[in-house]
Amino acid sequence: MLATSTLSVMDFVRPVQAVIPGAPGRILAVLAETTAELNLRTIARLAAVSNAQASRVLPGLVELGIVDRREVPPSALFRYVPENVAARAITALSGVRRTVLDEVGRMAGLIEPQPASVIVFCSFARGEAGSESDLDLVVVGDGQVAEDDDRWGSGIDHFRHSVKRLTGNPVEVVETDTSQIAGLLRTRKPLWRDVRRDGVVVFGASLDDLAQEGRGEANETRAVAAAQSRSYVAKAEEFWAGARSELDAGRAIAATSLAMHAGSNAADAVTGARLGRRAAGQDHDQVLSLLRDAGTDGIALAKDLARLLPLKTKAEYAPDDIAISEAKRAIERASRCVVVARRIVQGLA
Repeated sequence: MLATSTLSVMDFVRPVQAVIPGAPGRILAVLAETTAELNLRTIARLAAVSNAQASRVLPGLVELGIVDRREVPPSALFRYVPENVAARAITALSGVRRTVLDEVGRMAGLIEPQPASVIVFCSFARGEAGSESDLDLVVVGDGQVAEDDDRWGSGIDHFRHSVKRLTGNPVEVVETDTSQIAGLLRTRKPLWRDVRRDGVVVFGASLDDLAQEGRGEANETRAVAAAQSRSYVAKAEEFWAGARSELDAGRAIAATSLAMHAGSNAADAVTGARLGRRAAGQDHDQVLSLLRDAGTDGIALAKDLARLLPLKTKAEYAPDDIAISEAKRAIERASRCVVVARRIVQGLA
């Protein structure tokens, strides 16, 4: 008896058992995975059922023509019959994960404007998605879609709903675009580590191609001499002093922007002094990675800079206001960055 009336989510690890519960589903799942003849004891062991359960189920499957029985006294051998019309449905069910991946790819191609890539990751990509698993997706926009483009938003919503209807499982969609994806794939964050390691591209550009997006700029570094490190410290100090003056005048946005630039120049001074190079691209994660390679002082500076860098967009591009209290915190972080950079550069020969 099919358990379709109460099935709300799909178990993609055990799809046959999810639809055909109990011993019959377990036995069919085992037989559908092999073309070999198996005796009753082996089938029972692989299906994790008792010999008695197997002896009750197998005659019915033989009668339906799904399974062949061949007598080999003193026992019998059983073999799945894939040509059988009912067996074909079971075979398709056992390969439902591949079917879902193909169908999700087809649905992704219907999104307007069309994405650059769609990636399945986490448990489903690894073939470990059980009945309580989400289907996790990354949708990479082409970088040309405006934030207020209603077609894109409604297209993603429809795509999410369609995939939910297809699988029965909750669907989580992470959105990004081609201007960000290369940097994200190089971060150490668990989500993007999972995407790199397990991601299955179902539509569009491959992970290797996505990792190359903007790579020439993002991975670019410049050599830094000792004298240049000193210049970066001087710039950091000037930016920091300017931030203090703007804060005293009540101009929080200008103060925050200058604090961010003070932190960035302090970082260039430290990586230049310790590593002989600085980050030259637009990828913020690269400068943070270089700082982590610059010793304990660099790691300390990276923690403050990681809080300053996101303020660039807010202070210089977004229409949002910045509170005086937020500007004060930015200046405090910039001050710590400048102190670290000054100490390191002063120690240069």
